Amino acid sequence: MTTEITKAILPIIADTGTFHPLMEKYLSYRACGFSIREACKLSGVHQNTVRRWREANPEFNRLDTVAVGELVDKFSHTYLGIEFTRNFRLVLRKDFEILIRSIANPASLSSADNQYLLKLRSHYSPEQFAIVRKLAEVGSLSEFDFTKMVLSFSQEASAELYTVKRHEAR
Repeated sequence: MTTEITKAILPIIADTGTFHPLMEKYLSYRACGFSIREACKLSGVHQNTVRRWREANPEFNRLDTVAVGELVDKFSHTYLGIEFTRNFRLVLRKDFEILIRSIANPASLSSADNQYLLKLRSHYSPEQFAIVRKLAEVGSLSEFDFTKMVLSFSQEASAELYTVKRHEAR
């Protein structure tokens, strides 16, 4: 899936069709601000391979050296937003599956499932709900700014929690 995301947000890669999937994976890490050494390790390629790619492909060389700052500026937030949203969706799916099994057949839960269920309960709070609502309000992934989102909803969540607790105390 990494290469599909990379192609979607880095049109230059999709347009040329000359990049190997490992090149795309490597560039996706570079576009998120990883160093050459880190991107090599995470994408499973040797630095000598990257050196050969640069020599053989002028566009790859440009993207990996001269344009890497531009890639980070333009695409890192979008890429991270997509990855975060995808992973969050999978977490919600797992939560749902464990919750359904705990209701339909509690005896089928393993010890690990029960531990997960206990931890899961603490994450379903008014604060967490405010966070999820804020995530759902994002119009497009290009507008997604995780830092801004965290700062804005932390204050809102605190205010909502205060209101809920004050209401419960009455």
